[in-house]
Amino acid sequence: MKLRASLIGAGIALALSFTATGTYAQASLELPQPSTVQSGIGVISGWSCAGPVQVVIDGTPFAVGYGTSRGDAAAGCGGNSNVGFALALNYNSLGAGAHTAQLRVNGANVGSAVPFTVVVPQGEFATGLHGTVTLNGFPSANKSVTLQWQESQQNFAIIAVTSTSAGGFPITFKGIRMDSLSTAAAEDGRTCEATLSFTNTTAASHFAALYFDVMQNGVATDQAIFPAFDIAAGASDSFTTTVVVDGNLVTCGEFTLQFNATDSVVF
Repeated sequence: MKLRASLIGAGIALALSFTATGTYAQASLELPQPSTVQSGIGVISGWSCAGPVQVVIDGTPFAVGYGTSRGDAAAGCGGNSNVGFALALNYNSLGAGAHTAQLRVNGANVGSAVPFTVVVPQGEFATGLHGTVTLNGFPSANKSVTLQWQESQQNFAIIAVTSTSAGGFPITFKGIRMDSLSTAAAEDGRTCEATLSFTNTTAASHFAALYFDVMQNGVATDQAIFPAFDIAAGASDSFTTTVVVDGNLVTCGEFTLQFNATDSVVF
């Protein structure tokens, strides 16, 4: 598969003198990190006290843009801060599976080759895809992040961070512990399905109707109901419902769900 790459920050080439011990050895390939998973459009980057700099990907060398400002590396490079390098790369073009990136300065390898894995969503550059998903409990227990597919990046990007509930998960209500709440786009891409996972922490079986307010711009516009049918003592289960507002379907990312203890019942 043809490998595509482009340069970032080209145009500033610095001529640095070599010391007897080899100044070029003072360099670091920072991205990708070893044993990470990559996909879509990304950047291979780092710093080097001298140039020229190449990154060798699976045995193929690529010149990189060199000379961008890296104040954090200046102390190790005799006070010179213009030592950054970067290479924009469509990781999908490498193909799915294991790969390596090796830093090379002035024709000599620096450090060991960095192993990484590529996951390809759909082809080298997927077009026409749409998708939004909400991840609850991240970056904290009472927050959620909404991710949306970005064709230009060939990857998902965070488009919103919102509060999910006052106390976060787990939420215990009359012996029913709600462990997590997640949303995901249905296969049609136009509807959003919410899944509530819960556990009966009591010594008896229970039925329950657990209500969550559908919040839009800080206002409750409808409710999502999660029934628990005859959940046995100590048992765990989950229920998935399609979220609607006034009878109309809504997509993930257009709302958040907040537990309503007033309307919920356990019997």
